[in-house]
Amino acid sequence: EKQQLQLALDAAGECLWEWQLANKATSIHFSTPYCMMLGYTRKEFAHDQKGWQELLHPDEREHVLRRLTRLFAEGKDSTYENTYRMRHKDGSYRWIHSRGRLFTNQGKLVRFIGIAADISEERHNYERLRLANVVFDSTHEGVLISDANNIVVFVNRAFSDITGYSYTEIVGNSPRVLKSGRHSKEFYTEMWRSLDNTDSWTGEIWNRRKNGEVLPQLQTITQLRDEHGLITHRVAVFSDISLLKSSQSEISFLAHYDPLTSLPNRALLHEHLKLSLQRAIKFQSMAALLVINLDHFKIINESLGHAQGDEL
Repeated sequence: EKQQLQLALDAAGECLWEWQLANKATSIHFSTPYCMMLGYTRKEFAHDQKGWQELLHPDEREHVLRRLTRLFAEGKDSTYENTYRMRHKDGSYRWIHSRGRLFTNQGKLVRFIGIAADISEERHNYERLRLANVVFDSTHEGVLISDANNIVVFVNRAFSDITGYSYTEIVGNSPRVLKSGRHSKEFYTEMWRSLDNTDSWTGEIWNRRKNGEVLPQLQTITQLRDEHGLITHRVAVFSDISLLKSSQSEISFLAHYDPLTSLPNRALLHEHLKLSLQRAIKFQSMAALLVINLDHFKIINESLGHAQGDEL
């Protein structure tokens, strides 16, 4: 029956391990799938506890052995579960998740048996997700992820800082709650056309914060598809460019208006003249320029003051 069970476990690909503890000399058995998991044949793999220990990652060997020593010292039936790295035949290390049970008889250790699995890929994916979460939480750009039905499933901390909407307030809702009303229907039609054709859109968009303030954003939206080409998610990454917009407006104002009086300056006059001439040439029309000269204007400024001069 034991042999039949072993054959069944091997056929199922279960990585079985068993330690016989009744005698002082511990006997260790590893199934064929267990050995293959680390790139070895049964003959090549460890045949005793020392050989198995040498395959443990040096940084985790002491921790694993201390855990086993404590388990055996308790001398009672106990469940066991642990995750550690073991050296593959190719020299790399694989993450192994092991779980089993310790059996005793009248306080004496009898058997330690269980199964193991290579979880390296799952561990790698977990690390990638953990790092992605760190990036999402530390970046200054807002990140919003929605599903195929355009329902928000995730936002990062920067999103909440920029928009004022908390995670619980926005997740489960549509991104439409951010619309400012400043864009035409044609703007959104063109955006969705770009997404349908290239799975990507980048541009400047005006949304609205929770407190009602208009929020100019530089935004990139990317569509994710599965192996069948169906849309699964949309990822929007944006930055708040309200300060940039404010600076651009201020620079434009300083370039074209007098900072004291807020009146158009010579540079803006030249731009308007240039545009008028271009329009006149294009449409074969006429453009007229009227110049009013104020004689002795300097005397007004010096006698009545610049405020009166500015008003005049």
